[in-house]
Amino acid sequence: MIKNTGGRQLLIWLLDSPISFDVVDLSNLQRQILHQNSDVGRPKVISAKETISSYNPDVNVQIHETRLTSENAFEIISGYDMVVNGADNFASRYLINDACYLLKKPLIDGSILLFDGQATVYIPGNGCYRCLFPSPPPPGAVPSCAEAGVLGA
Repeated sequence: MIKNTGGRQLLIWLLDSPISFDVVDLSNLQRQILHQNSDVGRPKVISAKETISSYNPDVNVQIHETRLTSENAFEIISGYDMVVNGADNFASRYLINDACYLLKKPLIDGSILLFDGQATVYIPGNGCYRCLFPSPPPPGAVPSCAEAGVLGA
């Protein structure tokens, strides 16, 4: 499963299952190269699936056009061997971490803001995102990618 990744290369390499409830916004285009101007307003998972299929029509891309919630996270994540998370908000990041931790699924977690990026692999039984960051920062303490920008993503 891939959660909210903006990188076409990652999706093409992993050929897995994007999940998102979001639609393509003009502010996404400079950092999420799966989408084009003509995709603005369309569901991100549909745009992603079409782009991946245009590169290789034999790829089986399963999408989840839904918001990942505490009610569906276990059901969705349990069907995958590992999870790649690129969520841009702390609520999703902690939800995905907690589900992976409890389901004993490897989690590859990445984030980026301005000029800095972070990528971490969490192996079941060896720590987790919440182990490093026990609680999310207070609301408004960290700007979003749309507010602060992302260079070269």
